Amino acid sequence: MICQTLKHIVVTCCCLGAVLLGPLSCVAATYYIAADGSDDNDGLSRDVPWQTIDRVNSLSRSVASGSTFRFRRGDVFRGTIHLAGETQDATLAAYGEGERPVISGSVEITGWTLHGGSVYVADVSKNLGAGETIEHLFVDNRRMLLARYPNVATVLPDPDEGWLEVGTGSSKRRFSDPVLGAYGKPAGYWVGGTIRIRTFSWLFETREIVSSTAAGTITMDRDLTETLAATIQPGWGYYIDNVLGELDHEGEWYFDAAMGRVYLYAPGGVHPDTLLVEGAVRELGCNLLWKYHGTVIDGLTFRHQQVDGVNINQSDRVTVRNCRFENIGQVGVNMAWNSTDLVVENNEFFDILDFAFKFIATTGNDGWDPGQSFFRRNLLRNTAVIAGYGGDGVAHACGVRTYGVRGLNIVGNVIEDTGYVGIHLEGGDHFVENNVIRRSLLTLDDGGGIFVNSPGNTIRGNIVTDTWGNRGPSSGTHNGGDFDDNQMGMGIFFQPRLSGNIVTGNTFANNRSHGIYPHYASNTVVSDNTCYNNGSGAYQGAQLYLAGANGSSYHNTAQRNILVATAAGQLVMRTNTAFAFGTYDNDVLCNQVSEASIRNGSSVLTLPQWQASGAGRDPNASACPSGTSPVTRIIINDSGTPRQVPLGSAPLFDAAGERLGDSVTIAPYGSVVVFQEGTLFYSLEKVIAILQVLTGGAGPGLDLLDMDGDRRVGLADAVSLLQVLAGR
Repeated sequence: MICQTLKHIVVTCCCLGAVLLGPLSCVAATYYIAADGSDDNDGLSRDVPWQTIDRVNSLSRSVASGSTFRFRRGDVFRGTIHLAGETQDATLAAYGEGERPVISGSVEITGWTLHGGSVYVADVSKNLGAGETIEHLFVDNRRMLLARYPNVATVLPDPDEGWLEVGTGSSKRRFSDPVLGAYGKPAGYWVGGTIRIRTFSWLFETREIVSSTAAGTITMDRDLTETLAATIQPGWGYYIDNVLGELDHEGEWYFDAAMGRVYLYAPGGVHPDTLLVEGAVRELGCNLLWKYHGTVIDGLTFRHQQVDGVNINQSDRVTVRNCRFENIGQVGVNMAWNSTDLVVENNEFFDILDFAFKFIATTGNDGWDPGQSFFRRNLLRNTAVIAGYGGDGVAHACGVRTYGVRGLNIVGNVIEDTGYVGIHLEGGDHFVENNVIRRSLLTLDDGGGIFVNSPGNTIRGNIVTDTWGNRGPSSGTHNGGDFDDNQMGMGIFFQPRLSGNIVTGNTFANNRSHGIYPHYASNTVVSDNTCYNNGSGAYQGAQLYLAGANGSSYHNTAQRNILVATAAGQLVMRTNTAFAFGTYDNDVLCNQVSEASIRNGSSVLTLPQWQASGAGRDPNASACPSGTSPVTRIIINDSGTPRQVPLGSAPLFDAAGERLGDSVTIAPYGSVVVFQEGTLFYSLEKVIAILQVLTGGAGPGLDLLDMDGDRRVGLADAVSLLQVLAGR
């Protein structure tokens, strides 16, 4: 009796505390949810689970706070997790065996009937709640494309495929295209459709069409923002979608909102009832809006949301880990406003249309302090790779974007295949370390694998390779002069006149344009970086481009960098003529193919000539290791543990001229450039193949390997060979 009384007192005090102190849980519990459960169960064991997300959302704040909600692995749960307002310290997790449980923003669509040809139609009016529409359609979890003109071959189109071009513009919202007119559609045919148009190198814009003529004049619902003139400029690429009459290719679809019908030309032209067809109807997978402090989301999959997988807004100490985000309409994890101590770790982000991760906060001058917030050890693939789908306007289509926040930690992530930049830094004082970023700028141009638009950042130990820079048919003057060759896909790019950034210990390799480009920088340190084989085409990309003149760049330091160009057209370094960058010390500036590879203003100089051209121009700098040939390669360790790499018996040297043994150990997230001893050697067969390139017997990019077995023979190899044979 005494024990029961004490227990009553304790529970009463707990509940009183919940009233006085906020949403504390009277009795924290673990609840189970399974697709074959029942919401009439109590949910307190695996044997009697609940069935739906709605049942989870129905709990009061006092009951939900501190509780754990476990969703059964292998099941799909449709809806949005939105716990009672200000629920705190709740955990959303998984149980059982198999694949992660799926929180889906879509509804399954069945009951298809033939509309005509290979196009089928289904009535979905009963599937939709008030105000809901279908924004995206998926077949077997593959995104379909809105019915469009011109067509593209696949549902993941080549970014250079399927474009029309602006003919002449008459305002910021009206243009004419004779090719569109020649397509022969009547006036008004395109009205209600969507135009996706590239108006400058670094953005797409999306507008609704409100008027169209038979001659090919299009009027949009509002002005474009980046035309650089009073009218839309000719040559920029666009396409039109969301027009039922253009549903003529497999993988296309259309939604008639007024009638509640979905139309689909399924892949392979098969009957859609033989496939899993799902339409995205829910905006969010999990909504943490306002004081959902201490929430943990662990081991779930978020799929098919129209907007965000997880939305975090003014909620502190939120952790998202071990989750998968896929086929989401805008953002995987969106820190939408002013939260602190956020941890997003060990997640996978696949096929997100705009940003995998976005951290937006106050726009005040000082920026928002996020406390100890981390985005770490995540895998990002195929972010914003469908041209025109990755957001409307500037600074979209990024793997990671920060804005208005200072001091975020972005550590140990792998970011591959991104429409624009891998990591976009605004706000400042961020710590960016040990990230591996490959193949950025696949659909847009003029940026870097890392894009810096803020001061005071530390960028250390990252690996950035193969940044592209898209200047294909969607790019306005792609067919003018050498524009195609001037792709501006850089390793790291800084907006002008930033101060206090540190770039140290990074590797930038095989990027289409410059390796490192601090633009009019001040009080900036560039040290201990390796830049290798950056730059291609007429633009003369440099391993390190120190831009600035007339006192706009000062008090900077460049020291102990290894800058290795591998072709005659590449620059080791580029500077302005009257340029007081700051301090240079002990850099390696090497181009075995062409000694004159430092551009100073309009002149291209050798290292001694550049050193003599101005005071303090790195008197301690060294060129290529003595006695080595143009055969080089870079070996990169993209892991967090040391890597030992066998080198074989050939005499090899590092950039400092130190003889290497039969193997080399590379530090975590490090690299080494390896130089071959002596004169260049090719087998007789390779010499014949290279000479065929020069004489037109074969094109560049022969399917032959160099001595290292990892690079195709091309024109640069042929030039290298002949220069060596000529004694250069």
